[in-house]
Amino acid sequence: MQFNQGADAKMGGSKITIADIPFFNHLDAGDIMAVSQHLQALSFAAEDMLFYQGDPPNGLFLVTSGSVKTYVYAPGTTKKVVVKLVKAGDYLGEFGLLDGMPRSASAMAEVATEVLLLPSRAFEVILNARPTLARAVYQRLMEMIREQNKDPMLLQESEALTPRGGEPPSSEMLKSLCGILRKINFKKLQR
Repeated sequence: MQFNQGADAKMGGSKITIADIPFFNHLDAGDIMAVSQHLQALSFAAEDMLFYQGDPPNGLFLVTSGSVKTYVYAPGTTKKVVVKLVKAGDYLGEFGLLDGMPRSASAMAEVATEVLLLPSRAFEVILNARPTLARAVYQRLMEMIREQNKDPMLLQESEALTPRGGEPPSSEMLKSLCGILRKINFKKLQR
C-alpha cells in the first residue's frame, strides 16, 4: 500500500472526483472543497487488504481506479461470500464512518486499486461544522434505505428519523439510519 497525504479531489490522472461518488453527489461546492482537503490517496496492489471484518472503522474509501471485493465468511466455515464488488466511482465504509461500529465485511483489492480515504475523525469535524453536508448525507442514506428495503417496518422506522423544523440531522439520526441499513444488509445475507 502506498500513501499520499493531502490528496486533492482527483487522483493520479483519474477523471473521477468526489462529486462523482454517489455518497457525495448531493454536496455543494463548499462541502466538496471541505471534504477534499482531508482526503488521503492510497494505492493497493492486487489482493492487498483494505480492512478485515471486525476491524475498527478508519474512514470512507472512495474507489478512483481498480476494484475492491467485499466479503464475509459463511457462518461456521472458511468459505468467503462476496457481498459486493466495488468499482471505480463507488465507495465503501460509509456505515463505520457514521456509526463507529466495527467493519461488517472484509475488503480486498481485486486488482491494482487507487482510493481516496476520508478519515472518520476528519469527517466528524466537517459534518459538525457544515449542516449542508449532514443534510446531504441524510438524503443519501434515506435513498439507500428506500432502494434496498422490502420491510415496511424498517421504512417506517427510518422515516420517523426525519429532522424537524429545518434543523440539520443530528449525528445520532445518521447513526440510527446506518443501523437500519445494517439490518437490511444482514437480512440480504441471510437469504
